[in-house]
Amino acid sequence: MRALIVGVLVLACSSAMSFGQSIVLENGDPNPAFSDLHAWYRPDSGVNGVAGLPPDGTIVQRWDDASSNGHDLTRVPSNSRARPILRHDSGNGMPSIEFDGNDFIWASSSEFGTISGPRTIFVVTRPDSANGGYVFDSSSSAGRNALLTGESANPAVWTLFTGSNPTLTSDPIGPGALTMVTAVMALGDQALRINGKTVANGANSVSDLSGFMLGSRYSLNQHLSGGICEILVYASALDASDRDAIETYLDRRYELQEPPPPPPSSIVFQVGVDTYPDIRIPSLLSLQDGTILAFAEGRYGGDHAKNDIILKRSNDGGETWGPLQLLDDQGGTSLNDPLAVEVRAGPNTGRVYLFYMSFPEGCHTHCVPTGYGPGTSRNWLMHSDDQGATWTAPLDITEVARPASSNFAGSPGVGIQLRHGDAAGRLVIPLRKGPPSSMQIFMLYSDDGGENWARGVDVDNGSGNGTGDEVSIAELDDGTILLNARGNGSPNYRLRSRSIDGGRTWTTLEPDDELITPTCMASIVLFNDTKDGFSTSRLLYAGPWSTSSRSNGSVAISEDGGETWPLVTTVVPGGFGYSQLAVLDPCKDVGLLYEGGGYTTIRFIRLSLEVLTGEKENNDSEKPCAIDECPADLSGDGLVDGRDMGLLLSQWASDGTADLDGDGTVGGADMGLLLAAWGPC
Repeated sequence: MRALIVGVLVLACSSAMSFGQSIVLENGDPNPAFSDLHAWYRPDSGVNGVAGLPPDGTIVQRWDDASSNGHDLTRVPSNSRARPILRHDSGNGMPSIEFDGNDFIWASSSEFGTISGPRTIFVVTRPDSANGGYVFDSSSSAGRNALLTGESANPAVWTLFTGSNPTLTSDPIGPGALTMVTAVMALGDQALRINGKTVANGANSVSDLSGFMLGSRYSLNQHLSGGICEILVYASALDASDRDAIETYLDRRYELQEPPPPPPSSIVFQVGVDTYPDIRIPSLLSLQDGTILAFAEGRYGGDHAKNDIILKRSNDGGETWGPLQLLDDQGGTSLNDPLAVEVRAGPNTGRVYLFYMSFPEGCHTHCVPTGYGPGTSRNWLMHSDDQGATWTAPLDITEVARPASSNFAGSPGVGIQLRHGDAAGRLVIPLRKGPPSSMQIFMLYSDDGGENWARGVDVDNGSGNGTGDEVSIAELDDGTILLNARGNGSPNYRLRSRSIDGGRTWTTLEPDDELITPTCMASIVLFNDTKDGFSTSRLLYAGPWSTSSRSNGSVAISEDGGETWPLVTTVVPGGFGYSQLAVLDPCKDVGLLYEGGGYTTIRFIRLSLEVLTGEKENNDSEKPCAIDECPADLSGDGLVDGRDMGLLLSQWASDGTADLDGDGTVGGADMGLLLAAWGPC
């Protein structure tokens, strides 16, 4: 981009420049008298008709055109809370008009006019979310010309609409990045440019631009959350030199940002490549031996379209994945919601259990009857004793998994094995049961390694938050189980509950309003446990960080057992659907399996603590992770001396910290190692 500056300086200094016709003045600023300049909006001039910069926090009631054409934006909502606000430094230190997801300002075609021919629009904007918010649009459906941050089928990408389909789209926008977007629109020839680089071209038709609206779609929805710093509208398809001149001016004026690239990911499942026309609903399990299992539904259509249960395995930390394994295919019957758990201690150690449910062809949660008779939903269980390589035949456990008063029971994700308290060793499987109108969450649990299962008490939905839906659980370091659920009919936040008796009974569901969400499954996992020697217990949450679209995949960190979530990091700025976290190494990283934009792939990424905290935290110095470079310094004072010898002798013939050779007994060999290390560490 800086190379453009050099080119335009040459242009600006050209002796052939005519201030009446050149697109820029001698200093490189836009020429307000340029013949094709239709409108120019800048927040340091024209807000509420003021020639200079109004006070910070001013509610914007009009935004006057800085050109000589008088195409002022004078229309705002009657409700002042739906009007944008001027902020002095929200555009990387520059003034910006801020939209909070409810605001808009506009001019009709009688005020802004209509551009029937080619046009070029420059805008410097900072979208703060990937909800499909509109930066600009025409003022009616008759003249659709729009720049927006994606749509429901393809969120979190710059989208240019010219009144025809298909539209032009770019790479993920990266919420929070101050970006210059250039839209060149001519009949059969369009270009979308991001920060001075062409990212997409098209040959579509172009509707007239009639009227102009900022922060909203013409139909007054899909509002922008973010800021607009400056907009220039030209009634022509500018040639390269004129276009570069305006882009250079904007680049010089603002500290533009490139959206941060997402962490590298590997494709686990891909539509078409992996046989199925649709693959959804991921479940991720990291086994004790390092094997990673990724489960999903192989679909032939929607939620109940003859779905199969499928699996892929990785033996190299998720870099590569083995061939697709078909675990269960019941013909026209739809198999749904894979949920896996590994037995890590006690009876059947190393065994992996897989739970899922089925629906008869053509019927799903709203039409299957209650009870256990023909035509209802069934529950299935299979297991593997060789890290997922082979599996037992499915076992029908319907009458164990749910009561006869329900019509289905299941939930995608994973179960856990408890490590603390009186219920240590218990396997806990989170489920929700129908009918959908009165859905409730409960646990299925086993205290004998999965040989026998029992149902816990239903979680009370409370009032005012709808009902609990797809659910994830994690055991905290004090033995409490935290439940985190999608709400069914609730506002755009997660629901939570707690159990102190191993998942049998629960507190009433309550809002966790720090965790915003659309209607979508998400997951929680305990990354670090103080009982393992870590100084901090870290709980992680992963889900779409949006209230209106499955996009902006983020990981939040809580260090107080899920009471607060002060740190949120976007890891997938584009489309992000169902997902599942798994701890790969508590000293290093977690894995995240997620549905990508458009549901064409299910991807896996490894995320280190450094990435999730912006390089502010890592576990390198934690006792479970740090490499002890001076093991003979038993006292930890940086010196191997008589004090350490005394500690060794006090542990003689026992198994203690002075067992330097690791043979289980403190003895002469350990004394020899201590004497060999005598002196400063």
